[in-house]
Amino acid sequence: MRSRMLRHWALFSFFVAARTSAAIYTITTLAEDTANNGNCTLREALLAASTDFTNDQCVGDAGPDTIVLDAVGTYSLQAGAIASANRQLTIRGDGDQPRTAYAVNLQGAQRLLYVLGNSSLTLENFTVINGFVAGQGGAVLAEDSDLTLRRMAIKFSSAADGGGVAFKSHGGKTLDVAESTFDQNSTQAGQSAGGGLYVDLQAGGTVRIVASSFLSNEILSVDPGGFSRAGAGLFLQSFAPANVELRHLDFFSNMITAPSFSIGAGARIVLSNQTAGSALLEDLDFENNSFGTPVGSNSDVGLSLNADDGVVSVRRVRLVQNHGWTSRSQVSILLSGASQGTVSDLLAGNGDGWGVFLSTSGSANLLAGNLTVAGHPDDGLVLAENSGTLRVENSIAFGNATASGSNLNVFNGTPDVSAENLVGVDPQFLNAAGGDFRLGPASVAANAGNQAFASVGPFDAAHGDRIVGIQLDLGALERSALFSDDFEHGDLYAWSTLVP
Repeated sequence: MRSRMLRHWALFSFFVAARTSAAIYTITTLAEDTANNGNCTLREALLAASTDFTNDQCVGDAGPDTIVLDAVGTYSLQAGAIASANRQLTIRGDGDQPRTAYAVNLQGAQRLLYVLGNSSLTLENFTVINGFVAGQGGAVLAEDSDLTLRRMAIKFSSAADGGGVAFKSHGGKTLDVAESTFDQNSTQAGQSAGGGLYVDLQAGGTVRIVASSFLSNEILSVDPGGFSRAGAGLFLQSFAPANVELRHLDFFSNMITAPSFSIGAGARIVLSNQTAGSALLEDLDFENNSFGTPVGSNSDVGLSLNADDGVVSVRRVRLVQNHGWTSRSQVSILLSGASQGTVSDLLAGNGDGWGVFLSTSGSANLLAGNLTVAGHPDDGLVLAENSGTLRVENSIAFGNATASGSNLNVFNGTPDVSAENLVGVDPQFLNAAGGDFRLGPASVAANAGNQAFASVGPFDAAHGDRIVGIQLDLGALERSALFSDDFEHGDLYAWSTLVP
């Protein structure tokens, strides 16, 4: 009896090992075919990994799979959509080569992949171009699956939402993006979002996007009936507690062109029901994002952030020359519910319309410190304390309201604007017209702040030491501060240079 049990255990162990072994497909041809001709093409490998069935020399395997792009050049993939459910798959280019060495051209005919049903997809070190679908995720759609992007470039792709990539989770899934670029992707629908990247967390999850760029992505709509076009670079919404980390990101030249209701040409972030959630936005740069059509229903051209409940931290954000037209703000941060928020070391300069709009409602608390708001033709700093508490400290508002409005507009309530703030007094920037908002040698804002205030962080908006001299300076930039790269988060993505 014992020997029979051992034989059965051996057979069971063999079966489990066979079912869980991992396959590695090394792709040495740029061609696309599924013929039985003695090779393993990218399409054949994707089919084998997604179905477990052998395709030509790509041997089917039920375990986690890795596809290695070994042939340098452009791979063609246009013969039809590929979906993968409940799989673990990695696709990568050789790490010794730049991501430009390997390109997958979808020829405007399909996505690279649609993963669903508790899958895990990792893409590393290659470029995807010319994806297209009528639905969501022009290059990649991940639904209820984990998605990791490392050193990727997603370019020239189009969809109704998520022109480059769409990530949708109904609970507990993770999006992890590092050292990647979303470049010249687009959405084209009456109501659409996420020209570069679309993130939809229906029941919470985790989003981490670091050391990445959103460049010249677009939302294009000619439908006068469409209600909302949001986030030409990045659109992120969550309807349950989520952990969101956005760090060291560039949003340059993203655009929404629509006849009405455009918001967040750079990024639009909506966090709802965040009782146990948190959001960190840190070291973000917004420049030359715009609305292509100047209409009154547009708002918030650079960054638009709405959050209720949870904890929100916004640190070291630069917004310069974002074009939203009259009375549209470069950045708005609206907190509601029981949310607790801190905004520090934020620079908004030389944009159209308003500079910065801060608002609280419910029992929300928002503390803002070391802001520089300058060079806007309408209001500079707009405050709306509808309820809750709103306080501004150690900040500068100057050179705004050249066409209308004021440097500081208390739109509603009685926000706490502490005495040391410099409003309407020339801080003697080095070259405000040229976008240099550092303080000059004789600035009255130098050493005029209060370093004991709760909003004071370790670095200024340029990641220089926050306190140089006997006291901290007012505004987003510390005079004579030197860049202080100490990798404060303990990871290598804090200030990594993007690979070509």
